[in-house]
Amino acid sequence: RHSRCGRGMMCRNPYRIYHAAVPPAVQRLFPFYLFPDGGEAMKQRGFEIVSAYVGAGVLLPERKTGASAGYDLAAAAAVEIVPQGFAMVPTGLKTYMQADEVLLLYIRSSMAVKRQLMLMNGVAVIDADYYGNEDNEGHIMCALYNSSRKAFHISKGDRIAQGLFMKYLLTDDDHTEGKRIGGMGSTGVQ
Repeated sequence: RHSRCGRGMMCRNPYRIYHAAVPPAVQRLFPFYLFPDGGEAMKQRGFEIVSAYVGAGVLLPERKTGASAGYDLAAAAAVEIVPQGFAMVPTGLKTYMQADEVLLLYIRSSMAVKRQLMLMNGVAVIDADYYGNEDNEGHIMCALYNSSRKAFHISKGDRIAQGLFMKYLLTDDDHTEGKRIGGMGSTGVQ
């Protein structure tokens, strides 16, 4: 079966193989990536630095081991959380993903167990359409609650949360047509 290549000529293989855009660990597991259109590798999911934090030393999240499920997110600025209080901790990051995916943020277990910190909402849900919104560019902020009786200082670069990308399912009668109109807490707002 023939198909048209990205260069406008006919070729026998409708797929082109690109290794440069594929991380080495993925190359070892899957020795080839196939792209049906012959074009550049399409971005699937990942993190970017928010424009206000470019050049501020913010690092992109990474998994710490080959078996780690979550990407560690770090604080982009120092924050003090008072006892029995909460603070919005900036990460300096935004994330892109496929339309049927979500990024779930969880507190790192060491922060919960050793420091008595928790996410205010238990699990933070970052929707695909949060990326690039007009209000805050999709900046991921972690609302941390300090349940201890002592103030807790978070330094810039401290790993505070872990993010897991997940697919989600829709019900048979789902016909949602609404659009995000802003940043955090804006879905469903009229």
